[in-house]
Amino acid sequence: MRRFLYYRRIILILLVFWVILVEEISFKQILAGMIVGVLTIIFTNNYLLLGDYEHFYSLKLWTVVKFITYLMLEIYRAGIISIYRIIKNETNVYIIDMETKLERDFTIGILANSITLTPGTVTLDKNGKKLKVLCLGNSRNQNLHDVTKLKFEDILSEA
Repeated sequence: MRRFLYYRRIILILLVFWVILVEEISFKQILAGMIVGVLTIIFTNNYLLLGDYEHFYSLKLWTVVKFITYLMLEIYRAGIISIYRIIKNETNVYIIDMETKLERDFTIGILANSITLTPGTVTLDKNGKKLKVLCLGNSRNQNLHDVTKLKFEDILSEA
């Protein structure tokens, strides 16, 4: 019963995603979204995952809310800084190596994607706990400081 309730939540999330993609709320689209959600879960369980969703992709709700809030604020802050650097012609590009303290591949992947979502930074490579990050900035030391001072790691380590 617990497993069914868990899948029901996933189907609901996939249904919301489906409705957003098709931009139409009708009985036909809701039914299609539910069918696609069920087929996605069956395919994922049979061919992609070796274990359970809860084991691989568990995050606390409060951590997710805090992380998304911080990510949105950081995207705007970094966007303003990047625009300022471009206008002032401080557009030197550096590649820095940083090591994360996160243990799980799932959270390291979220960290790498969050760095890429933040304007002025792109994650180029992930090798274990090491990330190679391309930064737009004015000095290598400042870029290293900007990327490492982000609280993404601290928030994700709570997960």
